[in-house]
Amino acid sequence: MKLMHFNDLGPAKNDPSSFNFISTDLQLANQRIASTKIDIDGYGVDVDGSGSVSVSGSNALDYHGMAQITTKQGFFTNTFGRLSGGKLVDGKLTFPFRISGTIQNPVFAKADDDK
Repeated sequence: MKLMHFNDLGPAKNDPSSFNFISTDLQLANQRIASTKIDIDGYGVDVDGSGSVSVSGSNALDYHGMAQITTKQGFFTNTFGRLSGGKLVDGKLTFPFRISGTIQNPVFAKADDDK
């Protein structure tokens, strides 16, 4: 009898660093490249967001959105989800995020809301 590891189940069984779908709109104005809708769907990951990056030399980032990660539900996952400000619903850990800093030194953080 062969036992399956929990990572071998569902969409997360594929390479988590590969993507199934990436879509965005791009607008160039005021020396910034802006996107009002960014949609990244990976294997076990779904990210929706918006924001902009400066092309004036500072390379400043200003992005925010909501991420969903498929996860096995359990005591530690539920506890971590609550402590980090995320919500665990239907096997997905959902949390708001913000990316600031620069292209060379991005800063990833939990956002206060899903703007």
